Amino acid sequence: MWVLLAGFSAVAQAQGVVRVALSSLEIGVEQDSAGRTVFDGVHRVVEGGKPALPLIPVTVLLPPGAHLETLRVTIENPVVEEVPGEWIVAAASAPRLPPSLDDPGSEAVDVWPAGAEIVDGRDMNIYGTDAYFPERFAGHPSGGQLREWWLADIQVFPYRYNPIQRKLLRLAGGTLVFRFDLPEEPYEFKETNQRLWLKNRAFVEGKALNFQQASPVYHAAAEKRWSLPETPESPPLPVAGFVEEERRVETQKPVQCSGGTVDSEESVSTCPFRKGWVGVSGVFVLIVLAVVLWSRLKRE
Repeated sequence: MWVLLAGFSAVAQAQGVVRVALSSLEIGVEQDSAGRTVFDGVHRVVEGGKPALPLIPVTVLLPPGAHLETLRVTIENPVVEEVPGEWIVAAASAPRLPPSLDDPGSEAVDVWPAGAEIVDGRDMNIYGTDAYFPERFAGHPSGGQLREWWLADIQVFPYRYNPIQRKLLRLAGGTLVFRFDLPEEPYEFKETNQRLWLKNRAFVEGKALNFQQASPVYHAAAEKRWSLPETPESPPLPVAGFVEEERRVETQKPVQCSGGTVDSEESVSTCPFRKGWVGVSGVFVLIVLAVVLWSRLKRE
């Protein structure tokens, strides 16, 4: 569905770019027996009263330190097709608040978007206008930072709908382009919790389309922090090093004792607490025995 053209690259004026090719989106559309429009199983617009069109969430990994407030997204060279025929796209249902537990006579309430003009479950600001909804095939981008990971998200709408003409436009191709300003100074890696870094890395790998292309700079920074060794048993990849390092750290947690700290679970038998306890117990028993023997000898 997606073809990544580049992980990220720098252009003039310290600007970063991520490009994702929109190959065939392969989201089919057909009419059911009642003449209603049915799209293939994908995410839907969930704002009540608006046409229930499919949407595709897109997440990409940005360079560390990218200025998220400068994030902007465009579709270059879009390939737009008009789908033959007339189409009736139903409105999305509104979320419903359950009755209040504090008021036995209350009823469930539909929650419609602010400013919506709802008639028979449809927002007439859209269904009464001779224009395509949404205005663009791509929504508004948002950027976020998951500790040491910089991400950008956007929703892509493969279809736009004109409710007056009952027409559908389909996005059949193009390039989704993320642009953002790069940091003026080299980014300084600050993460100190390796286990949390690995957990976040797994989350980002499952979401970012360009993870394989954009993640090496993150791995290089982490390797400087933790000085991860490469072992002959593992492939010479940062991932293998991190997993091995996590296992090693897990098995070498210090064991706290009342008299000090030992280096690993294997050394627990030398823990000063346990050693000291055995010593004190032995001395106490010897003293008791000596007192008993001395008492007997005195009586005799």
